[in-house]
Amino acid sequence: MIQGHATADATAAYAAKHPLGDDFFSKAGELSISSLGLGTYLQEDDDETDRAYEEAITFALGAGINHLDTAIVYRGMRSERVIGRVLAKGKVPREAVLVATKGGYVPGELVAKKKIARETLVKGSHTLLPKDVEAMLEQSRQNLQLETIDVYYIHNPETQLQAGVAEKEFYERCRAAFEVLEAARKAGKVVAYGTATWSGYRIPNGLQLEKMIEAATAAARGSDHGFKWVQLPISLAMPEAVTKKTQKVKGEAMSFVDAARKLGVHFASSGSIAQGELAHDLPRAIRWVRSVPGLTTALVGMSKKAHVEQNLAAARQPKLTASQVMGS
Repeated sequence: MIQGHATADATAAYAAKHPLGDDFFSKAGELSISSLGLGTYLQEDDDETDRAYEEAITFALGAGINHLDTAIVYRGMRSERVIGRVLAKGKVPREAVLVATKGGYVPGELVAKKKIARETLVKGSHTLLPKDVEAMLEQSRQNLQLETIDVYYIHNPETQLQAGVAEKEFYERCRAAFEVLEAARKAGKVVAYGTATWSGYRIPNGLQLEKMIEAATAAARGSDHGFKWVQLPISLAMPEAVTKKTQKVKGEAMSFVDAARKLGVHFASSGSIAQGELAHDLPRAIRWVRSVPGLTTALVGMSKKAHVEQNLAAARQPKLTASQVMGS
């Protein structure tokens, strides 16, 4: 297992080594994190795709991208394993890289091996049961070969609400899952955690960040909670996190972006180019999402080295002002 986790000194040294522009690196607390991150969601579950991802990740780490995002369910756990193989080569210090993964949707392998019971899954695919969260976390650590995961997301928890789970019960399930992650923090297996969602925070009557923080606070039982990150779609095609007042904080309606900043939560965008739909206007699409106030990283799926080169070139443009983002 690879020891360590992202640190302030190592990420700052990494940023200094890769001067890609005054605003290319963002601050997430004390960490210096690239405002363009590499996602590993799409493409086939085969050896050829593994090799392409390995080349892309290796190149990205050498070119200035130090935020890697994956999930246990991506490509049948193969994406996690590719990241683990690249990090194990040690070409970039472990402490210079922020690695995020997710659990919630269950890969078939864990069901087949009876590590997670199929009959307990919501909609046949999703779980928030504490024992299942723990099982997925341990499997992800093995896949990634990491002693410590920087950010562990509960993956699309809104799936439970969509399946008919009552709101009160839902947040109780979140609290129980967060208790597992609080224990993992104490054990040095996770630095921070949060939720990675699709529709959750972007729609009216969806997830409430304030209630998630309340659940994490209860899970921490008097200690400082570890709910520090959210991942959600933000793009020119899906700007709701910026433009819609879907959240309430102390009774005040506001956008997700404003709520996250008020509650001290870092956030990263998924679907930054709408899974390729905005690739025809790549420079504008990446520039806009990188410019969203408070955003740490715009995540873009990059399964090939050429994708990394194209996206880095697009990310060299200076950020827009807040008023320009809203005007877009």
